[in-house]
Order: sequence, then structure tokens, then C-alpha cells
Amino acid sequence: MKHGYIIGWLRGFIADYGVPLMVLVWTAVSYIPVNEVPRGIPRRLFSPNPWSPGAYSNWTVVKVILIIYVCITLIALCG
Repeated sequence: MKHGYIIGWLRGFIADYGVPLMVLVWTAVSYIPVNEVPRGIPRRLFSPNPWSPGAYSNWTVVKVILIIYVCITLIALCG
């Protein structure tokens, strides 16, 4: 019975704190000196500035969703 409680506690801990712990682990790995990081583990991710003039092409999905949402709303109101 005690074994089941420990497994349940561990599952709950991972469910509650798993993502923040992994963020901390991957952040720590990204600060390891370059020569000591195994191949295949990314260093730091590059994210372009979303407010720069050339970044508007990344928002095409949002534009399409807005058009679809307006069309569906109009169809619902007229039908």
C-alpha cells in the first residue's frame, strides 16, 4: 500500500512541477560550455522580434483564422 502512495505522489509531483523543472533543466543545459554539450542538444533558440517590419509574414495563420471567423459569424447570423 505504501508503494502505491509513493508512485501516486511522484506522479502528482511530475504533473504539477514537470514543465517548470524541464524549463530549468534545459536552461541550465544551454549555459554549459559549448564543447561539453552532447551533439544534438540545441543551445539557445532564436526567436525573431515579432514587432519588426519583416515579421508580419509569420502572422498569416492569424489573418486566415480571422477571415474564417468573420465568415462563419456572418453565415450563422444570416442562416
